[in-house]
Amino acid sequence: MKTSFFHKPTSRVLVILLLISQMVLTGFVDALSTTDSTPIVSAMVRTQENEINARDLETLTDELVKRQLDEKHIAGAIVSIVQDGKIELAKGYGYADVEKQIPVSPEETIFRIGSTSKLFTWTAVMQLAEQEKIDLNADINTYLPDFQIPATFPEPITLLDLMSHTAGFEERTIGIEAPTTEEMISLRDCLARNMPDRVRPAGELTAYSNFGSSLAGYIVETVSGMPFEQYIETYIFTPLSMLHSSFRQPLPLNLEGHLATSYSYHGEFVSGPFTFVNLRPAGAMSSTAHDMANFMVAHLQDGRLENNQILKPETISQMHSHLFSNDERLDGFAYGFMEWNYNGQRILWHGGAIGNWHSGLAIIPEENIGFFVAYNSNEGIQAVNEFYSDFMDFFFPTQEASNPPPEGNSTQDVRDLAGEYRSTRSIYNHADRYIHFPGNGHLRVSINLDNTLSIDGQAFYEQEPLVYSLEDGTSALVFHQNGNGKVEMLFNDLPLFAYERISWYETSTFNLTASGICYVLLLSAVLAAFIGRLRRSKGIKTDRLPRIARIWALIISVVFLLVPVTMIIYTQFDFKFGFPLYMVIVLAIILAASILVIGPVIFTVFAWVRRYWGVAGRLHYTLITVALLGMVWLMYYWRILGFRY
Repeated sequence: MKTSFFHKPTSRVLVILLLISQMVLTGFVDALSTTDSTPIVSAMVRTQENEINARDLETLTDELVKRQLDEKHIAGAIVSIVQDGKIELAKGYGYADVEKQIPVSPEETIFRIGSTSKLFTWTAVMQLAEQEKIDLNADINTYLPDFQIPATFPEPITLLDLMSHTAGFEERTIGIEAPTTEEMISLRDCLARNMPDRVRPAGELTAYSNFGSSLAGYIVETVSGMPFEQYIETYIFTPLSMLHSSFRQPLPLNLEGHLATSYSYHGEFVSGPFTFVNLRPAGAMSSTAHDMANFMVAHLQDGRLENNQILKPETISQMHSHLFSNDERLDGFAYGFMEWNYNGQRILWHGGAIGNWHSGLAIIPEENIGFFVAYNSNEGIQAVNEFYSDFMDFFFPTQEASNPPPEGNSTQDVRDLAGEYRSTRSIYNHADRYIHFPGNGHLRVSINLDNTLSIDGQAFYEQEPLVYSLEDGTSALVFHQNGNGKVEMLFNDLPLFAYERISWYETSTFNLTASGICYVLLLSAVLAAFIGRLRRSKGIKTDRLPRIARIWALIISVVFLLVPVTMIIYTQFDFKFGFPLYMVIVLAIILAASILVIGPVIFTVFAWVRRYWGVAGRLHYTLITVALLGMVWLMYYWRILGFRY
């Protein structure tokens, strides 16, 4: 049961979650919402089935993109569409520079394309595999001469695992960017210093990985003997006449003046900075509408553009074939491309986001059609989605009837499905895990009164045992059970990651509640210390040990109360650039405070044995001690206790 995903509400939310996670490359965080659009192509007429003419293409893109730029406050866009080996349309819209009123040129204006860059990395990998310089099934450590991936599991990681994002890495965010070009580090150093842990065996589940993609790019370096950027220029850009494309940061001098400015809109257009990406193969590329069209033509013409061949036909066929799905009823991965089955068409695609830039590329090999779109404003996150769905709905209208929900459910107890599920693209063992604290990357499944499932307020109906969808049959959810019949995994039709069911103590509800209670009690310790200070100022004496007990608990309470402040500052401003000295000091203070919690534990025993204060005072101190122990557990669980960064 393969379904579409760009066209349905729940999947639009998932796309935004994906793009937010891709934006970890840039630190761009903003409030995002989804809006449905009214189709604007009803006046167009297709000349005959499966034939798309240039007039229709230009009419569609002109009306859609111009409306997007106006309604969503987007500064500029580029669009390219190819068909049957030629460029049907390559066009620029809006402004490359709003202040100077410089229009976007499809041939010369350069946009950054974010994670769409990965398609060039995978193409390079396939070139080396074609030349038998690498084996896609070999242990990747074979190609890593100066550092190794730990053998955490018996199964080695292969390039096929990297291409399908099933290597089993946790997510990492620390050190993926640099604030300036002078502070950038080499690809090798970035990979070696910021290596994620292997948290599951390779080949089991998808977990979209910028690290894994960049590791593949580094293998291109080690095997070819030339820097990654140079390899791409020599063996992809040059033969495809991509004269205005580059992975270099900053851009070469001959291209630098062609880069459009990126913007966010706050009542007026505000320009954004250039983002320096250490994980270059995962998202550093810049290109034009015309250059991206040449790349699509090559992929749709058996690896050839005019007289230049970048891949053999059989290699292109392999690269476009299905490689992995979490469940074969759902969309999955080809060799680096993601699959998207929509309106009866199998589409290979990839999206990208970096800073305020947003892009998307899609090809339909069976129809010999491809399209690419990019925007230079952060509001483009919705526009990419809208362009994809409007293009497909007009040129390839659905021919599939909706599946009405069946009457009643199977014998499966829906209560077994309820709970909180964590994305496999999560941080597990490092201090930046804290970004998941409020439940980012989680799905919450609840049960409605009619035994349908509810996610984000939408009802999902059973289609078959353990398979659910929206009422119209779209947006599939597939639950998997372990050997004991307990539901442990949830898959949907976005192939980038799976969802694993988590225990009660791992849920955001429990952690937010527990931390809230602890913080209230710790604040009460501060209040008690203030009251004690007032009493002493009035001449009311207290014994020395009880006073020390209060001060000890107060100091540790203040440390733990300041943890959220420091972590929020860090995750908002610095986490992309590495782990600064002030955070090392913070972790040292937290570790010391956690060890010193033994003091309030001992004082609690003394308080009851020696009858410090009254009963209420002793109960209050006991609760503070419990709160301190709770904070130690929270620090440990969120990997803030210790020096895992």
